[in-house]
Amino acid sequence: MNNATITMPQPDGSSKTIQTGSNGFTCFIGNDGTPECDDENAMEWRKALQAKQTPPNKIGLIFMLDGDTGTSNHDSAERHTHKHWVQTGPHVMIVGGAAREMLSPYPRDLDVKDPTQPYVMFPGKPNEHLMIPVHSEPITTGSAR
Repeated sequence: MNNATITMPQPDGSSKTIQTGSNGFTCFIGNDGTPECDDENAMEWRKALQAKQTPPNKIGLIFMLDGDTGTSNHDSAERHTHKHWVQTGPHVMIVGGAAREMLSPYPRDLDVKDPTQPYVMFPGKPNEHLMIPVHSEPITTGSAR
């Protein structure tokens, strides 16, 4: 993302700012080694969850356009068990307390039937959020039929 703040994780668990941006997004490498970009509300959501606090009643956006490496849809701390495993290609996540209201029409199954369609990640947990897969190739308009 153009004009994003870019941070790099450090061996001690802290982050070092490599580039200060101006568009409200922070991009970094996640714990599973995949890049992501979070807006300011998503960063607040993430920090609240790490501190075991209630996420703010805001909507945040996270872009993971390289996809993820998979996790347990029950609890990310149980990733090693591979129970309720789901891996999603390129996607956008809508997170935050205010996002809960928009989750009801989407599948809430622990075992995700089709990760190429929108679904609720971590249903019923404080960190539940909407996963929206996106096309990894540009969509062209018009067709040659």
